[in-house]
Amino acid sequence: MSLKSLPLILTTIVFLGVFASTVISLQLEDIRGNWDKRRCETMVISMAHLVPDGKDPNVDPTKFATDNFYFHEQNY
Repeated sequence: MSLKSLPLILTTIVFLGVFASTVISLQLEDIRGNWDKRRCETMVISMAHLVPDGKDPNVDPTKFATDNFYFHEQNY
């Protein structure tokens, strides 16, 4: 790897980061809108701590994710 390729690598990393952030935010909006249908999907279970949008300070993301996991286990 030469120093000439460093700007290309950094630019690629930035674009991938922006793309990943956009996809994640779109998925979170869809998950929030269809929570009852999607809450037991493997991907949703693994990222359930990101679902609370932070507008309600009484919602603890860790407890929310834990409750969702136990809900899934009881229904599975």
